Amino acid sequence: MNESKNVQQTDESGQSSQFSALIRDLFGESARELSAFGADWIRAARYRSSLKIWKLAKKWAQDSQLTTKQPPLKFLLPFIEHSSLDGEDETLAQMWSGLLLNASSFYETKHETYTKVLSQLSPDEARFLKTLFNSTSSNEVYEYSNFSEFFSDRHEDFETSMHNFNIPHQGYEVNDGIITFVFHGDCIGSTSNFILTDWPEGQIMLHLSSLGLVRNKTESRLINDDRSFAFSSMLSPLGYDLINSCERPE
Repeated sequence: MNESKNVQQTDESGQSSQFSALIRDLFGESARELSAFGADWIRAARYRSSLKIWKLAKKWAQDSQLTTKQPPLKFLLPFIEHSSLDGEDETLAQMWSGLLLNASSFYETKHETYTKVLSQLSPDEARFLKTLFNSTSSNEVYEYSNFSEFFSDRHEDFETSMHNFNIPHQGYEVNDGIITFVFHGDCIGSTSNFILTDWPEGQIMLHLSSLGLVRNKTESRLINDDRSFAFSSMLSPLGYDLINSCERPE
């Protein structure tokens, strides 16, 4: 029994030393206080997650020859706490690594906020946002007519990017920063009984909307007596900047 405990303590000690070395590699000897803090409380699975994220950040920094410096502790401490829970998922691990490097290259106060927002995303929600991000551009998101929509009280229906309403149930299309899910009318007997949380993408859309990262819209059409319902999400300026701040810096 004692031998097993000794092996576990040895493993944790080695992981702690490795984590501290990665911090010093990125930020230099001035990060000694931070590495000591991490060594005190990060354990087991959190070590593995943190090591994965920091290793990737170090590799990206070296590959791109980035000059990094330690961001403020008010960013780093919550970053370490939140990111250490997400290292097992590849998408989230890469986003945390990107956020770390962006904050280490040119720190802005928004990076502290983004640690809290990113910690609230599931892997599927992160991939949903990246799908939208990869299909649009900053010019489209920040174009005045689009940007102003997120500060308006209007809730009118809109014309989606969908043109083929014969797509099967839960089919979708991504176009110009908008992802659209289409349901045939016979799939929704009554709109009053249709609940978005009954399908996984609807849950994602609602949660991301509650975080202010997307705006959801609805539309119904009647084509040759065939009714279809479309549910769409588009990135908000906040959502776009969050993903952009979590991308690998070049």
